[in-house]
Formats: sequence, C-alpha cells, structure tokens
Amino acid sequence: MGIKQFIGYSLLVLASLVVSAQGSDFEFYKLSLIWPSSACYPLSNCTTPLPTFFTIHGLWPTFANDTAVPAYGPNNRCNANPVGPDAAVAKLTPIKDRLNERWPNLRAGVENSVFWRHEWQKHGICSDYYKDPLSYFNDTLNLATSTTFDPFKGDGQTVEVTSDGMGNG
Repeated sequence: MGIKQFIGYSLLVLASLVVSAQGSDFEFYKLSLIWPSSACYPLSNCTTPLPTFFTIHGLWPTFANDTAVPAYGPNNRCNANPVGPDAAVAKLTPIKDRLNERWPNLRAGVENSVFWRHEWQKHGICSDYYKDPLSYFNDTLNLATSTTFDPFKGDGQTVEVTSDGMGNG
C-alpha cells in the first residue's frame, strides 16, 4: 500500500504549537485535517466531487494530556457568555467562500454551516476566540492553508495519524 492510500484511510491530526494567549486551562490547539476520500466511505454518503486535498475538520483547544476540552451544554466550563453557535455562523459571511472550499461538510445533503456551527459549539466556545468567531475560523483557515507548513513533515510539530478516519472531534 502506497503512502497516498495509507493516508487516504487515515485522519491526519496535527498539534499546532499555538499556545493559549489568555492563559485558559487548555495547553495547545490541535489542527485536525481530513483526507476526504477516507472520510467518505461509502462515497454515496458524501457530496461530489470530493476535494483532492486535506480539508479542515477543526481547531480544537486541547489539554496537556491530549484530550479535547469539553464544551457541550452543562460541561462548558470554558468561557462565560461565548457567542452562540447561530450568531457565530452569521458572522462568517466575509470568509464564507474560503470556508466552503477548505472547511466543507463532506456529508451529502448537509449544509456546510451545520458543520461550522457544530465545530464552534464543540470547540470554538472554549478557545481564546469565544467572543470572536470570525477570527477563530479565519485563523484556522490561515493555519491550514499556510504555504510554510507541510503536514507530511510536521515541521517540528507533533504529527499523529489515527486509523479511525474521524479523529476525536
């Protein structure tokens, strides 16, 4: 099996070295990327044509022990009064074209905004950006599309490949 096939059946999760600027309880952000052909099996469950590049799954505030910060409902111990998920998605209009390309919902019949809402509700409200969803999504886009960052080399960053095709977020 070649490297493309191996990666095609894996989710590449990259731990960024972006450290919380505001001293929150989490230790680092984890940038999660998806290889579309591995996440879309069977293909009939996904939109077509599939992107031929890694797409964004999310940017996840993560504790030092590599577990995601919990954010749902009563478990949201992160930040008081974060921007709500519907309001967060409404603020994304200036970058919507880039989000549609790089951060798509690969599941057929489900709008991209549903995925963005989920990622904000699960991870964004626990980030340093809890009052600024536009910056959270835009900075994630910039990190994921950086030309100086090579996900196959890791550039000194932690690279973890998991075989479940979905990761933990």
